[in-house]
Amino acid sequence: MYIISKFSDYYDSVSSLGIDKTHVFERHTEELETNIKVSDKRLKLRFKDRSYKEVATKEQPDIDFFVIGFCGKIYIGWKLSWEERENYEIVSRKIEKITYDKNIIVDIIGKDKANELNDFYDSIENNKNFQLFTKYHVPYFKAYLNLRNKYFNYYNGTFIENLILLPNLKEHEFYRMFDTFSAFQEIDMFLFGVLGTKEKDLSEVPEEYRLTARGMDKTSFRQMAPGHKKEKRRENKLRKRKKNKL
Repeated sequence: MYIISKFSDYYDSVSSLGIDKTHVFERHTEELETNIKVSDKRLKLRFKDRSYKEVATKEQPDIDFFVIGFCGKIYIGWKLSWEERENYEIVSRKIEKITYDKNIIVDIIGKDKANELNDFYDSIENNKNFQLFTKYHVPYFKAYLNLRNKYFNYYNGTFIENLILLPNLKEHEFYRMFDTFSAFQEIDMFLFGVLGTKEKDLSEVPEEYRLTARGMDKTSFRQMAPGHKKEKRRENKLRKRKKNKL
């Protein structure tokens, strides 16, 4: 699979082992504001109570979540953040951690809410309304739901408010779910097998994108325009004449 993109992702290195240049993956990120309803239910997930005046800690961090759709399956990711402390004093440095481990979230919200968390996972991972791969013809995407305050409390149902097509998976630490080779292989098979993306010759790809894929731009290795060459020649001749006269 030949990748054309303006950014690098964690699975790109597999291309160095050999690629099929008829499988061209034009990877361009696009962000969409959406209002896709995925459930009529008001999904909820309560955390351990913490006063709004209390600062987030490693044991009780601020929690946000996102959904990654990857090659036909849905994965829930969690972003944890808290203020670093030294001797009970807050240091002005925010710590952020991404995890896909459900057990870590159980430890945070409390084991008494484990069943509630499992229901939350089932309502998203097994939800056919998240199957947006064919609609947008992409092997992966990131979705944000309509989050309310510190509770996952949805009014009038559950909606996807924001959708990012082909996000940078490295920034979301998705290598925790798929290693470099597996991710590359899954994308290749899903894009050109399941989605049925047509094979194409590289000559069909616009030059600007082919240059970007090689880390170049339109100015790289460009020659001077003919007019500029003539001016340079005249300048060089004048210099030589001056030297000869001296």
